[in-house]
Amino acid sequence: MIPDTLDLESLYETEFDRWLTATVELLKDRQFDRIDRQHLIEELVVFA
Repeated sequence: MIPDTLDLESLYETEFDRWLTATVELLKDRQFDRIDRQHLIEELVVFA
């Protein structure tokens, strides 16, 4: 479970592995409103 106080945008800049793990967990739990959309989109564009 990802704590409500976790700042994913800041985590992206400091601990990418934790950001990625948290993002995957939020996606699996369908907590779409908590996802760091901007950085997720940037990462997906790299693979496109």
